[in-house]
Amino acid sequence: MRIKKTSDGYTLWLSASDTYNWAHKPGACWPCSMLADKRLRVSVDSNGIYDLQIDGRDGDCPADELQAVIADHLPADCRKYWPVWA
Repeated sequence: MRIKKTSDGYTLWLSASDTYNWAHKPGACWPCSMLADKRLRVSVDSNGIYDLQIDGRDGDCPADELQAVIADHLPADCRKYWPVWA
C-alpha cells in the first residue's frame, strides 16, 4: 500500500497482494471479491472520488466492496475525505 496525500485529499495505491490479502483475511474474508488479486488506484478529494483504476484501466466495482477495502487501508488523517467516515 502507498498513499500520496494532497492539501484536499489523497491517492491510494493497493497492490494485487494487498487486495488479495484483504479479501482473504481470516475471520473477515470477502468471499465474492471482485477486487481480490487486482491492483487498485483511487484518487479522492473533498468532492469525492475523481479517479479509479483497476489493474491500470478505468474500472468499476461494487460500491460496498470499494468502500470496505479503502476504509480498511486508509490512515486516520485521511478518513475525513472518505464517505464511510463522514
